[in-house]
Amino acid sequence: MSDTIVTSFCRMNPLTRGHELLIKKMKEIAKEEYGDYCLFLSKKEGDVKNPLTLPEKFYFISKVFPLLRIASAKDIWQVLDYYAECKYRYERIILLAGSDRFEEFRTVLHRYNESMGYPFKEISVRCIGDRIGGAGLKSISGTKMREAVMDNNWIAYWQMTPTNMTYEIAQEMFKKLRYKLH
Repeated sequence: MSDTIVTSFCRMNPLTRGHELLIKKMKEIAKEEYGDYCLFLSKKEGDVKNPLTLPEKFYFISKVFPLLRIASAKDIWQVLDYYAECKYRYERIILLAGSDRFEEFRTVLHRYNESMGYPFKEISVRCIGDRIGGAGLKSISGTKMREAVMDNNWIAYWQMTPTNMTYEIAQEMFKKLRYKLH
């Protein structure tokens, strides 16, 4: 059993090529650290920014990443509570975050690790890259993907889907998003 867990907490609403990179990075770091990995999905749903329900997100992610360990949480505190209370008591947590959440997670988690009584020897937050602005992969976001769906722009949408997502699953997700966003 490993004492290290590599994790991330995200909405993935919808699943993008940028999320694919996050998952690959999570697996890569877990291998380097001889650790486990698990992705936590936000339970947030029911608005324009979160059109897919939690079961729908689980469905699409499991179709694209069938061996990925996935759980859900209301917020980052539920993620930490899960690791603190689970039967596999991890001593080290490596949380991966994009540049938009890195500073927030780093500041808050370090401050609260001791005061909240979490049993971790180390919580580190690693920035996995910039996802705001620019061209190419850095410009991919759930927002841009939802906009492509609302504009009925299949080509733009398809270019932002994970590389290992089948055409059929991409179409299914596109149709589901179109229904929910219109």
